Parts: sequence; C-alpha cells; structure tokens
Amino acid sequence: GRIELHDVDAPSVDVGSDNGRVLLDRVTADRVSVTTGDGRIDVARSLLRGGKVQTESGRIRLGLDPASDVTVNAHASSGRIVAEPPLTTTGGGDDGGAATIRVGGGGGRLDVGSDDGSITVLQGGA
Repeated sequence: GRIELHDVDAPSVDVGSDNGRVLLDRVTADRVSVTTGDGRIDVARSLLRGGKVQTESGRIRLGLDPASDVTVNAHASSGRIVAEPPLTTTGGGDDGGAATIRVGGGGGRLDVGSDDGSITVLQGGA
C-alpha cells in the first residue's frame, strides 16, 4: 500500500511497498532504502546523503536539498532521465540508459532506478 513519511530526521530510513506510492517529504537521512514493486516514488524537500531509491514500475521524482551533497546515479530501463536546472546530467538521455547528476558537492552516492518509468531530479522543491 501507500507509504508517506513527513518531517523525519534519522540516521537511516528503510521503507518498502509491493504495490503503492511512496512519499518522503522533508526527510533528512544519511542513508535511505526506498523500494516499491509497482508505484511511483516522490521525494520532496529532503536532505539525503546516500543509499538507494528503486521502483520496478513507476516514475521517480527527487526534490533534494542542495546540502544533500550527493551524486545521483540514475538508471532507467525504459523512460527519461531529467535533471531540472540548475542541475545537469552527465550521460543518459531520452529513452533509457544511465546518467549521473551531482547535487551540492556530490560527496555521497544515491543509486536511483526505475525499470519502467522516468526519473526526474531537482534541487529543493517537490
């Protein structure tokens, strides 16, 4: 089912759903593990320093605080990988593939993947 986390500050966050949307809003964590088999993942106004975000079927939208200081390693088997300005994408593109997006200094590593859906990364908002 659907999972929502709001205003959480923890060393690590581990959430998963077989079927349903996952929403993280104003979450601060050094490590995250967010997975869903069938559903979209939305991260808004969050400070994440590393971990993984994965869905088998659904889009992923990451709104990361610039202080996240993380490199997003995105992989979309079928779907676009987009970095909203001022962020930029290295590699990847319109239909599948892999791309790297640096947020802040890019010190941590956040692996993000969707087997069937697009991935959008933006700085700050939802």
